[in-house]
Amino acid sequence: MTETNVQDFLKGKRERLAGFYDKWYRYNRTDDGAAYDAGCVKAVDSGKCPDYFTLIGACEAVRV
Repeated sequence: MTETNVQDFLKGKRERLAGFYDKWYRYNRTDDGAAYDAGCVKAVDSGKCPDYFTLIGACEAVRV
């Protein structure tokens, strides 16, 4: 895993535990968000995250 993938994995896990899912990673990473999604799955498998989450759209995550 590259450093970016590790950071994306940790971000996915942290955000899913907090009740969020950010679609930005799906459209802006060379792995199509696979590392971020793996982190989300790890969070869900832990049983410590909420059943529902807030979806952050790809355009909402862009900062100008």
